[in-house]
Amino acid sequence: LTVVAAGVHYLKAPHPLLQLQTDFSRSPVPVTIRLDPNNMPPFEDFYRTQETEIKREWGMPDAWNFEQGFGIDKNDPALERPDPRDGKLRLIGPGVATYPKRFALYDFELEMVVELVPQGSATWIVRAQPGSGGYRFTITNKQDKLFLSASAFGVRRLLFFETAYNLLDYMESERLIVLPEPCCSTANRIQVQIRAKDFTISHRFTLEKLDGTSSGEDHPDVELEDTRHTFRYGGFQVVADSPGRGPAYEFIHMVEAGIGLAPPEGKK
Repeated sequence: LTVVAAGVHYLKAPHPLLQLQTDFSRSPVPVTIRLDPNNMPPFEDFYRTQETEIKREWGMPDAWNFEQGFGIDKNDPALERPDPRDGKLRLIGPGVATYPKRFALYDFELEMVVELVPQGSATWIVRAQPGSGGYRFTITNKQDKLFLSASAFGVRRLLFFETAYNLLDYMESERLIVLPEPCCSTANRIQVQIRAKDFTISHRFTLEKLDGTSSGEDHPDVELEDTRHTFRYGGFQVVADSPGRGPAYEFIHMVEAGIGLAPPEGKK
């Protein structure tokens, strides 16, 4: 049976009894425990491409809007998305979108598609903390190449001092992602597969054409381990730092997600 406390399933959480105790100590209100007879964790395989779903499940700036979804192969009915509400989230101006609104993710796998503006970038945060903090990843289009930067930020040390550190190799500020064709134009987009397991975050990047087909082999997974073991759980965020029209995201699905209560401000 699945243990449920305050509506939060702990089936996928590592060490669920210990996490229950930790979450109870943070909860500002009484928490009840029940057993879920369905034995089904949430988010086992959910789709988040519809505007109504994203607005309901995510916290995001009002200025960010939805556009027609990425290209559809009309020759393959299986790829068609007939629902007119399906689309991509366009980031307009600075801001942050957070998922889920009041829960925290532990281990998970997420697939999304990212459209970069020419010579632009896209940023997301894994295990984002309330206020600030988490593992920050940015892909940047420079000329016809794609680069990845990765860091942990908002790491609290003595008193209120916060610091950040690089997740890439020593003296490596960014890493070239080798793709089979030049990137990135209006004729393609980047499929991103993220896997967060314990303190290892891996990414797989695939260059896709507008009809949803791959333009070649995947780049090998970029697997990065935080040896300092700073953030074990948190939200997932997409971030825009610059004014104007930014990247667009289409969220495909998330699987194997373990969740717990989101930590309050100032706690990890």
